[in-house]
Amino acid sequence: MALDTQAQNIAKNLLTKFGNDVTVEQVTNTDTSAQPWKKDSASTATNVVKGLVDSFSAFERSQEPIRLDDRRYMIAAKGMTITPNPGDKLLIGSTRYGIVDVDTIGHAPTGAVALYRLHVRK
Repeated sequence: MALDTQAQNIAKNLLTKFGNDVTVEQVTNTDTSAQPWKKDSASTATNVVKGLVDSFSAFERSQEPIRLDDRRYMIAAKGMTITPNPGDKLLIGSTRYGIVDVDTIGHAPTGAVALYRLHVRK
């Protein structure tokens, strides 16, 4: 088993055991400006995954524009059907957060992503 597959499996297993259900929502707008008689439309793709809340360190808060109520969530990349991007939403219980930034954690030589680290804001 390759190192990147092992890292993905470990991340998924840990988050499955210790994480909570969260939903990543990605809205895709269809631009119909070339056909003005058609209405623009939007479609929403969702992916329910296990996530684990993480906190920002005091150093990070002093160096970056992080609001007091901002959160950071880690979600496993394995099993994701969509790739989270800034502007997407993260639904935790009944609270919807906007994704401000996305970092990936993975195996550098192959580029395989094991975890997504999401900076989210209400």
